[in-house]
Amino acid sequence: MVEHIYNANPTEDIKRNLADEQSHIALWEQFALGMGISAKELNDYTPSQLCVDAVGKMVKLMEKPVEGAAAMYAYEAEIPTISHTKLEGLMEFYGINDEKTVEYFKEHETADIYHREVWAAMMRNFTEQEQKDALNSAVECLKAQNKVLDAVCEKYMPAMSC
Repeated sequence: MVEHIYNANPTEDIKRNLADEQSHIALWEQFALGMGISAKELNDYTPSQLCVDAVGKMVKLMEKPVEGAAAMYAYEAEIPTISHTKLEGLMEFYGINDEKTVEYFKEHETADIYHREVWAAMMRNFTEQEQKDALNSAVECLKAQNKVLDAVCEKYMPAMSC
């Protein structure tokens, strides 16, 4: 997703964000393996259409640098806090504290503090119209993120009203 933003605005900060995002794939795979999910199961997983559509919406928001920066900010702004809470829950409720398994969340406790600052700095230079476009993009990104959560709820907790 960050590739589009980097191609339009190839700064070293965005390049670092892009490299970080690419490295997080391996950390997610480590987490899945640590949770007992095989590489085959992870790679063969087919998400619901609701999830595919929501992620597609987020990817589309990344196609333009202004909207992409705002969408990435909306996506990454709370990740450090969410990752910390997930780490606490994994350890407290599931006894999961293996370093390789939880490294994904530990990385996101700190990396996304830097990431969100890159996007915030970029947005500080937006014109008035770009600020309006950015706000709209951030709202749409948050809606899409909620749709991903709805998709998880529908698939794994069908008795609940999502």
